[in-house]
Amino acid sequence: MTKLKMSYCHRFGSNMEKGLTFGDMLEKTASHFADNTAIIFGDKHYTYGEFKHMVDSLAAALVKLGLRRGDRVGLLFPDWPECNIALYACLLYTSDAADELDGV
Repeated sequence: MTKLKMSYCHRFGSNMEKGLTFGDMLEKTASHFADNTAIIFGDKHYTYGEFKHMVDSLAAALVKLGLRRGDRVGLLFPDWPECNIALYACLLYTSDAADELDGV
């Protein structure tokens, strides 16, 4: 069995710190720009704060359903905001944030 690696984003913009996980990036961005628009889909606008809240809610629901770090998840979505929410919720499991969700 191969060892899982953490999902890191490197060289993502000039102001981003190296070695941040996607969960770290979302946390940092949402804390600094909570009221800024993150996603526009048709006539719907989602702020970074709303996006993070939806990601955290779905991640907590996945934990309650029994999903654990290292489990495989298949996502099949059209290009909708829900796809990004599900993707980030699953990516939280490659960071230390997953441990914090166990008690939710």
